[in-house]
Amino acid sequence: MPVRSVTEYLDQNKVDYHACNHAPAVTSLEVSQSSHIPAANLAKTVICNADGELVMAVLPAHQHVDCRVLQDLLQAETLRLAEE
Repeated sequence: MPVRSVTEYLDQNKVDYHACNHAPAVTSLEVSQSSHIPAANLAKTVICNADGELVMAVLPAHQHVDCRVLQDLLQAETLRLAEE
């Protein structure tokens, strides 16, 4: 996910944040470990497919997306994690 998309989303939703650069990583745990920042203090994006539309969830890096909860919040008929 391009950083600009994430920061635009956070700005639009008036979220207080500090962006920092980190080495390329596959998981948020890798970012947490390499940057020496607790995962609870990092955000990650998860892209899902809700009724055929791509949606982005931003959540603390140490948490997992509960697809049922997200589906209910979005009032979607179907929701699944997007394929990479």
